[in-house]
Amino acid sequence: MNNTIMNKSGKILREIPPISDDDFFIILNHHHAKFDYPLHFHPELELNLVLNATGKRVVGDSIKTYGDCDLVLVGPNTPHVWKTDRDYKNAHVITIQFSEDFLSEKSLKKNLQFP
Repeated sequence: MNNTIMNKSGKILREIPPISDDDFFIILNHHHAKFDYPLHFHPELELNLVLNATGKRVVGDSIKTYGDCDLVLVGPNTPHVWKTDRDYKNAHVITIQFSEDFLSEKSLKKNLQFP
């Protein structure tokens, strides 16, 4: 895989997201996103909306070019990363992370959190 996608060690990192065991989902709102995070994975399901930036994204074994409005659902434990082709001052990323068991009976007892 391309060195600009992999981190310096060449490994895929396991992210520890800020979602807690009591949460059904969380919303992360990144204005002026830097796209400086490495290729990573986590057990949570993730819906990513990227606005006002273009580049390449890796989701699992798929490498695609994305435009200035990109919406992708990333499955649990799927390696993923977005990289831009240049710096974008108005890049905006909205990420919704769902608990790994959000469709289970257990999820009905979780808290809903809004920004």
